[in-house]
Amino acid sequence: MAELKGSETEQNLKDAFAGESQANRRYLYFAAKADVEGHNDVAMVFRSTAEGETGHAHGHLEYLEETGDPATGKP
Repeated sequence: MAELKGSETEQNLKDAFAGESQANRRYLYFAAKADVEGHNDVAMVFRSTAEGETGHAHGHLEYLEETGDPATGKP
């Protein structure tokens, strides 16, 4: 297998991890807003979607394990 550290693929995985993490937080924010507005059914959909984004982010992290922390590169 080709070296991941320093590759374009590593950067793509880091970018994907960041995007999924941001999407998770955004969906949780929307869920909170929906709760405040009394749309509990909509809030549940946003929370479920946020959970899916968390799963995606974890998948990217699994690939990045060999290169260290996405932010610092440290183990």
